[in-house]
Amino acid sequence: MIGSSRKSVVLLDQLNKGRVKKQPRQQEWITSLECISASGVALPLCLIFKGENLNSGWIPDETTADWKFIISKKGWTSDLIRFKWLKTHFQPFVSKSTNL
Repeated sequence: MIGSSRKSVVLLDQLNKGRVKKQPRQQEWITSLECISASGVALPLCLIFKGENLNSGWIPDETTADWKFIISKKGWTSDLIRFKWLKTHFQPFVSKSTNL
C-alpha cells in the first residue's frame, strides 16, 4: 500500500502495521509480482505502480538494486506486463542462478 502524508509517499511493509497512522482515502494499492522456487530461492521483488511515469519518490531508499519497478495505467498486471516480467526479470535471474 502506498499512503500519503503531507507531501510524501510511503511504501509500507505488512510487518510494520502498528508503526504507521492510517489516513482514510489517502492510500493507493500497488501490485507485487513475487516468485519463489521449489528449492526456496526467491526472485527479487517486482512492484507495479499506477501511473503514466515512474516517480522516484515512490521507491524507498532501502530497496535493493535488483528490485524491479513497472508502471501501468491501473496499477494492475496484464498479459503484456507478465510477458515482460518473464523475459526481463524471471528468465535472466533463473539462467544466472542455474548457469544455463
